Amino acid sequence: MMGDQRSHVVLAQRLRELRTQWPSVVVTQRQLADALGVSVPLISSWENTATPAVPSEGWLQAYARFFATHRSMEGDVPRLLDLRELTDEEEQARRALVDELVELREAAARPASERTQTGALGGRFYYFPDGQPVRIIYSKLPDHELLRRPPSAEPLLQAARHVLVGQDGEPAGELRKAAEELQHYDTLHEALALLEEAAHRLEPDSEAVQTLRAARHTFESVGVQYANPWHPNAITALHNGDVDSVLELVGHVRAENPGADVRWVAPDELSPDDLTNHVVVLGGADTVYGTEGHRSSALDYLLARLDLPVSTRLAPGGDPEYDSEFVVALDAEGRPDRQGDRREEHAPRFFLDRDGQRVLDEGQPRLEYDVALLGRFANPLNLSATVTICSGIFSRGTYGAVRALTDATLRARNERYLAGHVDLQNFWLLLHVPVFPGPAAALTLTPDLTRPFHRLRSSAAN
Repeated sequence: MMGDQRSHVVLAQRLRELRTQWPSVVVTQRQLADALGVSVPLISSWENTATPAVPSEGWLQAYARFFATHRSMEGDVPRLLDLRELTDEEEQARRALVDELVELREAAARPASERTQTGALGGRFYYFPDGQPVRIIYSKLPDHELLRRPPSAEPLLQAARHVLVGQDGEPAGELRKAAEELQHYDTLHEALALLEEAAHRLEPDSEAVQTLRAARHTFESVGVQYANPWHPNAITALHNGDVDSVLELVGHVRAENPGADVRWVAPDELSPDDLTNHVVVLGGADTVYGTEGHRSSALDYLLARLDLPVSTRLAPGGDPEYDSEFVVALDAEGRPDRQGDRREEHAPRFFLDRDGQRVLDEGQPRLEYDVALLGRFANPLNLSATVTICSGIFSRGTYGAVRALTDATLRARNERYLAGHVDLQNFWLLLHVPVFPGPAAALTLTPDLTRPFHRLRSSAAN
């Protein structure tokens, strides 16, 4: 990358200043290299004002985390503290350093984008000049979360396996036996339904009917009746787990591409032809980017061929509802690499009270920042088309990733940032999505990609 030489020097001087003029302590190049997990010559090259090398944004994020707190130097070995360990004051210092250092890097290296065409709204990212159809694929809520019917045996078996795997040593016999009994779950519910119907035909008002009906209702005690596709008032959209993002994106894509064939589709409704169009994948971070390796659907087949070094997992000991996180695989030099042995976690951030417990609003933890994956790649099933990903740990992140390039106020600014730093046809970016605690509900804010703190890790930061 070409840039202004003077800006290269300013960045190098600032990095050296952080290390040598840190209040009350001088950090050696060896200590900093050990904490960051890099070589001493690499640290030296970043500080060299004669022929400075420009560190990646990822390394500047690491610098900011190290120099945000003197606790990085406590103990026998210097180290990078986990983000969760930082106090509020240290976190503020880290954010300020991220902003400062990355802004210096921006001046030192500015690659240009080759894409110049714009759509009807003046945008580029969601303009598809080739006229190929666009398929927006949303995450579908499972039936048992909506309908008045029990969950199927499969999700229960998956949950049971999770418990068994999570046990230390060999699971207790009672645990394993209970998991095996779940195999009969579906047939048990079906049997209760048949017995109730038969008893009702024989003795409509008998105690047996009441007993069987009560047992059956324990399976069917919750749900939204209009999610039933056979109900006269059926609402298909109730199954759409990303309906906010779908409404936002469909209107924008159609406006940028008048006359284009733009449709939204559930994963289980995809045809082979759908996947050879321009594809936008919404949500699903807890399923399609999982680390379990169970890929069976057509969408999974497509996503597995993108060679993403990003996956998701449930944090050790975490709550399945709230504690999933993105994980980036890194090589020995800290560069994103799907085959790398190192791991870097990026988790949503919640508001905490003085005791370190999550603040609750109406019984729900108050989210400060979700984490989302935004990316675009050539479609491996049709190289003239694209695959775009907007996926948050929560639906907030998905919506924020969409809004980053549809919001009337910030989309042009965010597009200019991306055009200046990545190949718009081949990149991925992990970002923070701010969530504001409004008076009546939590509100998702559009991330500003020009603000370094909103960018966590990207394919360009190598």
